[in-house]
Amino acid sequence: MPGAEAGTAEDGQTKAEGSWLVEAVVERGNLWQAYERVMRHKGAAASMD
Repeated sequence: MPGAEAGTAEDGQTKAEGSWLVEAVVERGNLWQAYERVMRHKGAAASMD
């Protein structure tokens, strides 16, 4: 992904330190919650609930 490394370097995190975020995003339960939120809002942008 272009720019991913630069963004990580700018906030002072290394790739290893930032990898927990990627793992959290793709964790099955989080994906399911996100899917349900999209379906509930019919794909429209909404505030975080």
